[in-house]
Amino acid sequence: MVYRNKTFANSVVVGLSSGKVELGADSGDLLIKSGGSTTTVRPGLGVTNASPVTVVANKAALPLPPTGISNGALYFASATNELFLKSGGGWYRISLVNTSPSITLNKTTASIGTNLTLDVNYTTVEPEGTPVTVALANSGIADTNVATITHTTSNNNIRVVFDGTTNLTDATITATVTDGVNTGVGTITINTAYVFLRNEREALTLVAENAPGVTDVKQQSLYLPNGDADVITIPASSDLQILGGAFTVEAWLYPTSHQTQSHFFSKGSGSASTAQQREYSFRFKSGEIGMYWSAGGGSGSGQDQSINASTTINLNEWFHFACTMDSSNNVTLYKNGTSVGTGSFSGTYNTSLNRTARIGRFMDYTGISHDFHGYISNLRIVKGSVVYSSNFTPPTSPLTAITNTVLLTAQGSLTDHSSVGHTLTSYGGSYNELSPFAPAGTAYNNKFVRDSSDSAHTLSFNGTVAQSHNSSLSPYRTGGYSGFIGDGSSNYVTYPSDASFVFGTGDFTVEAWVFPENVGSGGVSDDQTIFGGFATPSCLFFLTNTNSRPALWNSSSQATSSIGMPERQWTHIAWARSSGTLKIFVNGEQGYSGTYNTNFNQQFAMYTGKSNLDTSRNFSGHIADLRVVKGTAVYTSEFTPPARLTAITNTSLLAFNTPYNRDMSTNKHTITYNGDVHNSPFSPFARTAGKSEDGGSFVLNNAAAGNIETTDKASNEIQLGSGDFTIEFWYNPDDHTSFWEALLSKRYATTGGWRVYKDASNGYLKWYRSTTNSITTSSAVLYNHTWTHIAVVKSGSTMKIYANGIEKGSSSDTYDYTTSTAGEIEFGAGSVTSELPGEGHFADLRIVVGTAVYTGEFTPPSQTLTKTGGTYPSTTNVNTSFSASHTKLLLNFSDNLIKDLTQSKTTEISAGITSALNVSKFTGEPTIRFDTQYAYIDAYRRTSFGNFGTRDFTIETFFYKTASGQVVLFDTQTRGVSGSQTGRIAFMFVASGGVERLGYFTPGTSVVQMSSGNISLNTWYHAVWYRINGVLRMYLDGTPVDLVTSHPNPRYPLTDDLALFNLGIGNDAAAGGTADFVGNLENTRIIFDHAQYPYISEPVTLTTTNSGMTTPSGTTPTVSSASNTLLLTCHTGTAGSSTITDGSSNNTSITAHGNAVVSDFGPAPGMKSVYFDGTGDYLSLTTASALGTGDWTVEYWVYHNDLPTGSGNSRNHVNFGGDTSYSPGFYYASHRDQFHIYHAGSWGETGYSNEWRYYGQSTIKPVIHKWYHMAYVHRDSTGKMQAYMNGANVGETAYTGDITSTAVRIGGSVRSGSEHHMFNGYISNVRIIKGQALYDKTFTPPTRRFV
Repeated sequence: MVYRNKTFANSVVVGLSSGKVELGADSGDLLIKSGGSTTTVRPGLGVTNASPVTVVANKAALPLPPTGISNGALYFASATNELFLKSGGGWYRISLVNTSPSITLNKTTASIGTNLTLDVNYTTVEPEGTPVTVALANSGIADTNVATITHTTSNNNIRVVFDGTTNLTDATITATVTDGVNTGVGTITINTAYVFLRNEREALTLVAENAPGVTDVKQQSLYLPNGDADVITIPASSDLQILGGAFTVEAWLYPTSHQTQSHFFSKGSGSASTAQQREYSFRFKSGEIGMYWSAGGGSGSGQDQSINASTTINLNEWFHFACTMDSSNNVTLYKNGTSVGTGSFSGTYNTSLNRTARIGRFMDYTGISHDFHGYISNLRIVKGSVVYSSNFTPPTSPLTAITNTVLLTAQGSLTDHSSVGHTLTSYGGSYNELSPFAPAGTAYNNKFVRDSSDSAHTLSFNGTVAQSHNSSLSPYRTGGYSGFIGDGSSNYVTYPSDASFVFGTGDFTVEAWVFPENVGSGGVSDDQTIFGGFATPSCLFFLTNTNSRPALWNSSSQATSSIGMPERQWTHIAWARSSGTLKIFVNGEQGYSGTYNTNFNQQFAMYTGKSNLDTSRNFSGHIADLRVVKGTAVYTSEFTPPARLTAITNTSLLAFNTPYNRDMSTNKHTITYNGDVHNSPFSPFARTAGKSEDGGSFVLNNAAAGNIETTDKASNEIQLGSGDFTIEFWYNPDDHTSFWEALLSKRYATTGGWRVYKDASNGYLKWYRSTTNSITTSSAVLYNHTWTHIAVVKSGSTMKIYANGIEKGSSSDTYDYTTSTAGEIEFGAGSVTSELPGEGHFADLRIVVGTAVYTGEFTPPSQTLTKTGGTYPSTTNVNTSFSASHTKLLLNFSDNLIKDLTQSKTTEISAGITSALNVSKFTGEPTIRFDTQYAYIDAYRRTSFGNFGTRDFTIETFFYKTASGQVVLFDTQTRGVSGSQTGRIAFMFVASGGVERLGYFTPGTSVVQMSSGNISLNTWYHAVWYRINGVLRMYLDGTPVDLVTSHPNPRYPLTDDLALFNLGIGNDAAAGGTADFVGNLENTRIIFDHAQYPYISEPVTLTTTNSGMTTPSGTTPTVSSASNTLLLTCHTGTAGSSTITDGSSNNTSITAHGNAVVSDFGPAPGMKSVYFDGTGDYLSLTTASALGTGDWTVEYWVYHNDLPTGSGNSRNHVNFGGDTSYSPGFYYASHRDQFHIYHAGSWGETGYSNEWRYYGQSTIKPVIHKWYHMAYVHRDSTGKMQAYMNGANVGETAYTGDITSTAVRIGGSVRSGSEHHMFNGYISNVRIIKGQALYDKTFTPPTRRFV
């Protein structure tokens, strides 16, 4: 006992009664008082007036018992640097005081990519045993919204959750431990590497995610599947002759089959003739574990000795094996940290044998091989030390090479991480992602689900991968959803006849984001209905059959916007009437204004997608955020198009605003989908980085074997009982009108059983208990390919069913839902009672017993549910905080290890594909591993946005090929169909002429191989295939491998309509196809309607040095000197003003002719432009100097209001040569219907002396009402000129032209007194750079993972 005393200052008492000793300090001396005498210990002298401190070798040399030793005597143990004090009948060890505690973090650096949660664990050491505290500080994370830091002291954990949007560079978190006097410090440095999804053109972005709890390849394993054929050998080494003293052998083992004996590590002969010359081995079988050794190195069975321990070894689960022997030859066997047997090593260890060591095999004295079948992880041998001297908790992180480690391997590779560095040779063994550090039951593909409730139920994911699998498709998708309306008169939406749609003579607003599949043409029957219908008067908001211009019809007159919209592009349209004046806006730009005071006084049912009278006026495409506001003109002047809309005051309708079918206005109108109408994971809104809260789903494909069910009913049964409960989940059916289908059930045909199921043919839901349907919804609540949130709530004696938060059924219910027979919860098919399975996607299942989570109509959750509540847009009638113990089952389906970051595709992952860390493109990040032939990923979506069609597209991936041969990497063929389907394209690695290169194949053509870009095995490459304007381009590691400059024909024309909806990744999808990929993929992405490389063109207001062109690695080219910018115009000014200025240092004078004026309408909100009306409008100027023959760059944004065809109707963008010539001119050529460059006279291109229309590369055929960024670059060193459209390299040609003219015209010119090539539209941010070729056709592939 130690306590304070006041005999002298600064003292404590050690011991009790007569044996106590008092220690004090005085003037730097240590005072020791025992009995009536005081001894002084002085630094450097020891005990004054007495013998010095007695020095012994170690504490074992202390006199025990200390008889004859005076109290106060000091003994110092030199081996351990410990001081001992005699007091009473024993010794006291005097600790070193005021030493600094230390703290060790398990990570000192971290790079955050896809996984936005970082867990850091720490350990503290305080030599004196004094209690310590740990405090955190950070640098570079000032905003808690950027990263949320949670410090849990109970388990020494620091968790950081990042926002996924704000990048951090060298941010630090410092943990400081203190004992109240001294401190120790540990620091982790953090960098983030987010790459954002740029827009909703991304149709698929695949990455691999680590399994829960697995972040390091060293947590993974070696796989020895085939016994005799699979073994790892280690050359003979004296370091592995361990039986001569203390040792520890340990490993994680996962047996897949039991042998007579399974020896996982042995040392000795590998042949029958010398089998008796083995040294030792470690093994197990179904009922025991053990250690074998040869006692004397002689022959015969008598030489074999063993120590065994009885214990159960289960197949297909991990257990930790450890065997220790101390210096007294005492052996202990441990399973999962618990001693299961002991023994004594005996015999003579023959060190002269020194045979080969083997992982996975042992041969007995008869020559019979005893092999291990399964997985081994973290095999460590420590020679000379006992690591475990008593029961212990098995390691929860990868083992390290501690002192005396002579072997450390099976950490996801064939590397020995000990200081010895043995060479391991594999004969069939391979890396595997299976890890003992992941939760039990973890699958490394997309058939894995965990219960996140505290009940932690064990679950079975049943059926083949085709029958059931996980998917990234989620009702919580970032970026949101829109409504899709299929082509044809049978596909439309209806709204009820209601007074809220009767506008009278008052103000109103109708607006929406629209993505039409085609631009109208033909007669009025080809108009496209957005909202409304025909009556007297009519009230029809529609797109015209000419250029899809928004219009309004009132039975007698039509108001039509002068601005139309392109097909397959999101456009915001709005009709707003204020005090009798109607205005129509397209992307915030006013296209119509006029008096329109019709009294819309008829009440009738409104339609979207077709006429309310007949089958005409069909709209096909996507509509998002259709909002009708009665009584308010939301827009009275030009505006920036809004982001996600909400239900403001006077909102009559807000549709296509959620993943589910619901009017989000307070009216809650019933919206009826007819035909092929559904809510689609596609929207005009910017997406954010994905998080686990975005969730996922699981898919059932109408197979009775496919479902998820709890498997621990005997010990962990879920009983609803007779009290309150809530059952909720999301369902997205494939066919809501097919036969009845089970969704969720528990022994429904027995007492206490129940079932939620879909009724046949009508989309209704039913609740079944015991022997009857107790509730049937009042109307259809299910729609094909559309999410519905389903909640069954029992509160008191009332049971209700809610669909999308709206009450759809109610009944009195006092039934006791306690099953008399133990029953499993079955999600999907009911294998126990053989009911028919639901087919489609299921998400976010939660069963809460004891709480009615919803007390009335509510808004469904917007993020994955938690065990105590959730996140909701509105908490009205929602219990958002209840006891976690009430949540009995919670399946979020967030563990999608092969993830589509766009959350827009259904992905089916076959066997042989896993999330793996064996080969990483980006340090520490997993990749998608194709382990065997016939492994594939199928990605599909059931809307017209889901195929390549005739549009532009980009396919890219990093690939690591491990097997030679021709490969189909991407294939649109329907899987299993024989031959080649019309509309098929296969993107390939083509093997021909002894080399492998990029290529492709379409039906009717031979396989095409590129002329350069050889591919080697076991090397990372970045591949790109993209189509732009009907021409296919290919890049390998950022270098074009298809570039051809010869005229007149493109090298790889690809105008085919690639109409198939499936996309297979990894193998030839045709029946019998064998051109399959074996290796790894990373950053696999499909982009529609855009050719992505070599730049991503973002609309920004230019300066003299910046650029809106960004490379895939995230860098932006800059003008090397502001003085290089010769001209910068059409980028600033006051709307309506004819004052046009030059922003370069030259301050060039610019004259505006005709009605050319500044406009606020630009490529992006806040950007300016100059408007030209096509009649007499142009800008004229004289640059400070001529561009000559050197390097130069000309770039601008252009937006056409018209694109006439035929000779003489061209439209000038920018030209040099003033009113006399194009030397050169950049313009739209009406006789070619494409963008052109013309240079009067010869410019050095063979065959075409003065014009270039991108032959050899592409043609640019623009559409009206769409912004294009055009850049033209001349590089004198190569004698070439390149053209870029929206960042894509669309052409290159020889160019030796000399630009001598300083006269520049923008938007047109005058020749011989007549207007020439007058432009109708907008031109923005014109910049001419002299002396620098700003852009290049090559690029550096992405340097970070996509998130």
